[in-house]
Amino acid sequence: MTFSIRAIIEILGFPKEHVKEIANKILETLKNEENIHVKKDFIEEPIQEKKLWSTFMELELEIKDFIHLNYFCFNYTPSSIEILDIKELTLTSRELTAALNDSLHKLHNFNITISKLFAENIALKRSSSSP
Repeated sequence: MTFSIRAIIEILGFPKEHVKEIANKILETLKNEENIHVKKDFIEEPIQEKKLWSTFMELELEIKDFIHLNYFCFNYTPSSIEILDIKELTLTSRELTAALNDSLHKLHNFNITISKLFAENIALKRSSSSP
């Protein structure tokens, strides 16, 4: 089952040129995805918010199936998605299992990264407070 969606991806950073570059790289990467087709794209000109620059891209995508919709959500972290063409959805247990396991894998990797950063932060605090 193919999904047509509208998605918004936000980018925040510094300097302005870097934010534009990242937005263009994200779009280029999406255009090279095998199971995702970019039907429409729009990247807003970055605006400055305090010391950082922000932009967003609005996309219309065609995504092969639920597994790849889940992949898109976890790997591109859109701030919003809207499914445009489906009112009701029936998934096979294989599709749901694969999507849930992909989600759990990504969450597990986030947890490992956060744990490492937390441990490094504690180590840095201890070393900086030592005489």
